[in-house]
Amino acid sequence: MLRTSLVWLAALGIAFSVSPASLGAGEIEDVVFGFDRVPAAWGQAEVPLQFSMRNLPEGAQIRGFGFSFGFRTAHLTFRDARVLLDARSDLYVVDYARAADYSIVRIEVFFAQPAAIADGACVALTFIPELSYAEDIDKTSLMFPVTLIPGEETWISLEGSDPLVPVKNLQDGGIDLWGFDAVHFGSSSAPRGSVAVMPIMLTNVSALASLAVGVDYDEDMLGVLACEIAPEVQGGVTSLHATIAGGVLALDMTFGVNFTQTAAACRPIALVAFWVSADAAPGARIDLGPRTRAEGTVSDPWANPVTIPVKVAEGGAILVQDNPRRFLRGDVNGDGALDASDPVALLSFLFRKPSRSIAGCPDAADVNDDGGVDLADALALLSYAFRGGEPPRPPFPQAGIDPTLDPLTACERSD
Repeated sequence: MLRTSLVWLAALGIAFSVSPASLGAGEIEDVVFGFDRVPAAWGQAEVPLQFSMRNLPEGAQIRGFGFSFGFRTAHLTFRDARVLLDARSDLYVVDYARAADYSIVRIEVFFAQPAAIADGACVALTFIPELSYAEDIDKTSLMFPVTLIPGEETWISLEGSDPLVPVKNLQDGGIDLWGFDAVHFGSSSAPRGSVAVMPIMLTNVSALASLAVGVDYDEDMLGVLACEIAPEVQGGVTSLHATIAGGVLALDMTFGVNFTQTAAACRPIALVAFWVSADAAPGARIDLGPRTRAEGTVSDPWANPVTIPVKVAEGGAILVQDNPRRFLRGDVNGDGALDASDPVALLSFLFRKPSRSIAGCPDAADVNDDGGVDLADALALLSYAFRGGEPPRPPFPQAGIDPTLDPLTACERSD
């Protein structure tokens, strides 16, 4: 700590003094330093990881900070760090020592003038993954979760406070270093009776030419609506074909020649849209996969494909939320009941110029639940209201959630 103090004083050239507007000790003690946790793949050129601050006192101006950390693995090398803040500053990697499978790093940052900063990322750290494995290592289960271990010399200096204040709240992060090809199913949440989108991600250490993967799902609770290439990799994924059979969604995709030449971890490659049944219980967790296999092909240069196993690393899930958008089908005017005024309101919407609006809940006017609002709905409503004809499709005779997917805008009101 003494050397840290001397370095800090030499850099800023100030005396040990306290501003008249000193900050309270409690405000400093609440400051939190933390590291991200990020995925990385063997063969990846570099891995960025961010160091951030939280709970800074309002209006605080920073003069400097320092932190240290260690990590235990021979497969990761610290390369450099850079300050992300706009203010002019100097960064010093005071110590970087590596012995066998343990490394320790100490970093200090000093500002030429006190700088106003907000909570958030302030330093980007760069690591290099280094894996070399022998022929007898199982390449389908090689993963190194690396945790950054908080060091002892962690401090901050704010204008109006003591020159060096220890920060006790340093939260660890780290790097999940993958050494095999893997598919990851993401998770999402959605109200029942609505659409949930699940991402599919890929970690590749091989130059994959194609990928085949199956996604198991509960047919009673979920329906597959669409599969598409993730926007982030448009052009890299050259084709995507989906088939559905027996509660399994099978995806076959091919990659551009250069897409997987560089290893990458957990990049999105596809999005699957599911319809969540209105019968799903709020708070339920609907699991997706990973009970089916995945496999890829590699070739050089894509001429003689060889099939290799691809690990299904993580199963996804959809968390079901309640849906407040309940309506009574046939209640066109939204008064909470179906009576003679509703067909009149619907006919007025269809033929009156200007028409009466039903924008608050067009689904309520879709009496036959065919996904559109037209004269057939008005005739069905008149037949039920005045002749005892077929009742409207559910939700009816009580208000509820739309049990079917259609292109109509979701109801804005909750009956």
